Order: sequence, then C-alpha cells, then structure tokens
Amino acid sequence: MSTAFETLAAGLGLAGFALYLGSYFALQMRLISGQGVAYPLLNLIAASCVLVDLQFSYHLPSTLIQISWISISLIGLWRAVVHARRN
Repeated sequence: MSTAFETLAAGLGLAGFALYLGSYFALQMRLISGQGVAYPLLNLIAASCVLVDLQFSYHLPSTLIQISWISISLIGLWRAVVHARRN
C-alpha cells in the first residue's frame, strides 16, 4: 500500500513527464526558444519533479539523468539571464 507521500511523488513524476514532453513540443513548434528562460526552466522543473518520484522507486541511471538535466538547465538559465542583462 502506498503512502500519501508516494502518491504525491508519483503525481509529481507524471507532471514532470508531461512538462518534458510539453516543453520539447513547444520548442519544436517554435512556441518557445531554446535560448530563452522558458525552456531550461521547464526542464529544470520537470527533472526536479521526476527526481522526487525517483526517491520512492530509486533507479540510479534515471537519478543520474535527472541530476544531469537539472545541472544543464541551471547552466542554461544562467546563460539566458546573463544574455538578457547584456541586452
């Protein structure tokens, strides 16, 4: 039987999945830019949601992927903010 936390984490994992697909779809449809803040921010949120879910169903490779997405997204956010400040 799952606890309320596990159920919440599973919901966050599904939300992360939807954010991953939605942000990539928006990028491909040119609704958002890969150079702006939106895409890395959405990926950061998506990876964080999936990472929370992985705490209840731990899988090392998946955890490493999410940590990598978070790291890359933080770099992308930093670059977008620096670029915006320069302009």
